[in-house]
Amino acid sequence: MTFVFVSVYSAKRFVSFDKEPSVFYIISDGTPLNILFDSGDKKGVDIAVDNLADDFKRVCGVKPQLLDAATDKSCIIIGSLESKYIKQLVKSKKLDKKELQGKNEKYIITTVENFFENKAPEGMEWKIIPDMGRTLGGVTLMPYTKPVDGASVSYKMTLPDEAKNLKEVKVIVVIKSTLAFADVKGHKYSVGFRGGNEETVNFNHNLNELPENVYTVYYPTVARRVIEKEVTLKLPASEDGTYILDFKPLHPAVVLEKIVVDFGGYSKSYLYMDESECKRN
Repeated sequence: MTFVFVSVYSAKRFVSFDKEPSVFYIISDGTPLNILFDSGDKKGVDIAVDNLADDFKRVCGVKPQLLDAATDKSCIIIGSLESKYIKQLVKSKKLDKKELQGKNEKYIITTVENFFENKAPEGMEWKIIPDMGRTLGGVTLMPYTKPVDGASVSYKMTLPDEAKNLKEVKVIVVIKSTLAFADVKGHKYSVGFRGGNEETVNFNHNLNELPENVYTVYYPTVARRVIEKEVTLKLPASEDGTYILDFKPLHPAVVLEKIVVDFGGYSKSYLYMDESECKRN
């Protein structure tokens, strides 16, 4: 299923704080554009519509109006190739159908406190920090004064049928913006699918007040309060598309806030989108 967000503007900047006649605004004077969609479209489009409306409310405090009838006013159109409005755009040659056919947009997002299993060295344990994560809570190994050798927290997931032929996926790890107090060269963690490759990430080596980092890295990161790192991981063989992702802190005070497994279609947002459905057997 392909969701299409249609908007046209000629400005060079992506964000403008001054009104300009050549710019197509999605939010103006605190009010977002309305969203047009076909209620008879494929299942799942309504979820995308609701998620986008919620994102607008988080940004400007106002939810856009959801329209099921064409309007002569500017709006955002969401739909699959089965949408009557997308078909109209294709027919009028305002949208190239070839650019959309055969493309799937999928993603899996897990809130870190919903882990599958964990391991902790003697005298330590994984703690959930309520309300710290980007939607629920963060998880970290405590106390911070002891070695973290052998520690891990793991997440189990099943990819949908459309993604089972993939050889690799992108994994986005969201970490609390901890300073490198234990090692000035930076704190590290590793992440990988069980049975596949692991990637080691140094996530805060440049989070300091050195002249080359203070304005480009330090201040922006402190403001965001999280550090986001992306790696590409190979998917090991799996008959049913089920995988276990292992996260291993290699230094103390690594606070994990969110993990995104992106196999096409993930869109960046402040909260890193909503969590995928979570079940415990």
